[in-house]
Amino acid sequence: MATLLRKEQTELLEIEYPIGCLYISTVSTDPADLFGFGTWSLFGSGRIMVGIDSGDTDFDTAEETRGTKTHTLVEAEIPAHLHTVNPPSTTSGNNSATHTHTYTRYSTVTHNKSGSAQPACWTGNPGSSVNSGNASQDHTHTVDIAEFDSGNAGSGGAHNNLQPYVVVCVWKRTA
Repeated sequence: MATLLRKEQTELLEIEYPIGCLYISTVSTDPADLFGFGTWSLFGSGRIMVGIDSGDTDFDTAEETRGTKTHTLVEAEIPAHLHTVNPPSTTSGNNSATHTHTYTRYSTVTHNKSGSAQPACWTGNPGSSVNSGNASQDHTHTVDIAEFDSGNAGSGGAHNNLQPYVVVCVWKRTA
């Protein structure tokens, strides 16, 4: 495409767009074809522009690039949160008879009788029952949740880091 600019217009544009300047457009035509001067190359493909900030080492050098389009979080980047598990528990009275607790997941059940130096332990499987035996004193059944599987959440895939954007052609005058 031949330039239709007069010599005075071209000279003015050369002043306005010295080497190192950017020309932004929504059309992909090389500015050398539009203006009739200079060597231009596409600039910043697939990246956004951020203003220079001499006080921030991430943004203190022109044409510096950083960042990723997607990122998979590591544990240190996941917000602090709590997984609450409410295992079944029962406290029995003094003259209680033999009783049973049923657990729906694998768990370790500890049977503590008041005054007993060595508590008895059982391991239950999903849907199984744990029989406490005949306990004539106050006692408590607790679940050791160190082995409790609360289930996985998420897939571990990368998340999108893209902010809202519009695509334009950015040209940099190189000569």
